[in-house]
Amino acid sequence: MKVTYTHTLTPQDSNLTPNQLTELFNSFSKIIHTSAYSFKPNKLNRLIEIFYKSLFSLRGTDIVHIDMYSGSSIILTNIISFFARLFKKKLIIMLHGGNLPVYYKDNSSKINKILNRADVIIAPSNFLKNWVESIGYQCRVIPNIIHVGNYDSNLRTSANLNIFWMRKFHLLWNPEMAVRAIDIVSKSFPNVKLYMAGKDEGDLDRIKNLITELNLNHNIEIAGFLNPEQKREYFNKCDIYLHTNLVDNTPVSVIEACASGQAVIASNVGGMPYILEDEVNTLFVEKNDHKMMAEKIIRLFNEPHTIKKLSENGKLLAEQSSWEFVKEKWLSLYKELTN
Repeated sequence: MKVTYTHTLTPQDSNLTPNQLTELFNSFSKIIHTSAYSFKPNKLNRLIEIFYKSLFSLRGTDIVHIDMYSGSSIILTNIISFFARLFKKKLIIMLHGGNLPVYYKDNSSKINKILNRADVIIAPSNFLKNWVESIGYQCRVIPNIIHVGNYDSNLRTSANLNIFWMRKFHLLWNPEMAVRAIDIVSKSFPNVKLYMAGKDEGDLDRIKNLITELNLNHNIEIAGFLNPEQKREYFNKCDIYLHTNLVDNTPVSVIEACASGQAVIASNVGGMPYILEDEVNTLFVEKNDHKMMAEKIIRLFNEPHTIKKLSENGKLLAEQSSWEFVKEKWLSLYKELTN
């Protein structure tokens, strides 16, 4: 059985570091034949490299497995899926990104063309599964993968004053919500500290200006894009993780926070209620409601038993995305297609 696995984004675009993405493909390399991906930051150069890696491997493979995202990477997904069908290969399309249903509204013919070529469509949660089934396709769920052993799973029994936020600085990821929540919390807890990490996608300067305007430079630190060792440091340093997105599917960053034992406070948007349960492994807040998020943060500071419960149950959730758990699902699917 030979499988070609194609990932169409750079590590930065998919919120993975190069080491994490390499590790992901090294895991898959134990059960598949070839991986096609690129670390080149230039989009055109990346497309060319992934295209040639994929095309070169097609004649010697049985299955082509493509991660599909919205945006410009859809061009590459379209090309590779076309050649996969041309060479009569089995084709798996793995859906990613909470913005995919929105993107579909203006790009339905393009996406339908790709999905019609697939032998099997996979989603990492029921959120995208339900969406793709609503437009007429069958779909199965296989969770996103994290390597649980890479994170120090420290059970929290109380909350220190350190809080972590990690996504892109982009309007869709709504970093302003975290800043405004901390502005409220700092009135009751002057030493609260928010660490914000991620790649700038056009919103960082505005957020820095907002921090200064609210006189929160003592309370908020911009950490930038983190490598795996740095991420581990911040996951250990902070006891609470904030998820503020306006749209989302199954964010790996939230699963990483759970694997690290952090208590998660999350916006109840997109696929989040399909993976998290309020008062069990998260505290949900309404979309863009920074006042409600501040209330939940203060609640965790005052309720050790609640943070302990979220930490314990979050770890159980993360284990469902471990490679040991997920690889059997992929192996079973690959065998099904080749048989």
